[in-house]
Amino acid sequence: PDIRPTRAGKLCFSQFPSIINDIVQLLVNRGGLGGRALCVPSYGRLIGMDKVAQLDEQDFSGKNLEGLDIKGRTVRQANFDNTVLRNASFEGTTFLDCTFRGALLERADLRRAVFENCDFTDANLVAVDAKETVFRSAR
Repeated sequence: PDIRPTRAGKLCFSQFPSIINDIVQLLVNRGGLGGRALCVPSYGRLIGMDKVAQLDEQDFSGKNLEGLDIKGRTVRQANFDNTVLRNASFEGTTFLDCTFRGALLERADLRRAVFENCDFTDANLVAVDAKETVFRSAR
C-alpha cells in the first residue's frame, strides 16, 4: 500500500485490502500507532482520531465517517454536510460554526456535546443520545 505522512501528522493509506484495514483498526484500538491518526481515502473515512489530528476548517462532506470517535475535542468551522456519522462518538466535544446539513447521525453519542452556531438542516438525528447536549444558535 501507499503509506505517506501528511502535514497534520497523520499516516495516509491510499489503497489496501480490507484485511489490512481490520489490522490497522486493531492497532489503533490497542494504541499501537503511537497516537497517530489514520486517513483512509479509499474508504472515505478516518480511523483512530486523537488530539493530534487537525479537524478545524476541514471538509468532510460526503465522507463515510461511521463510528468516528472524537470525544472531548473542540472542532471549528468543519463541514460534515451529507456525511455518514452513524454510531459516531462526540461525547464532550464542542462544535463551533460547523455544518451537518443532510448528515446521517443515527445512533451517534452526543452526550455533553456543545453545538454552537451549527447547521443541522435535513440531518438525520434518529436514536441519538443527546443527554446534557447544548444546541446554541443551531439550525
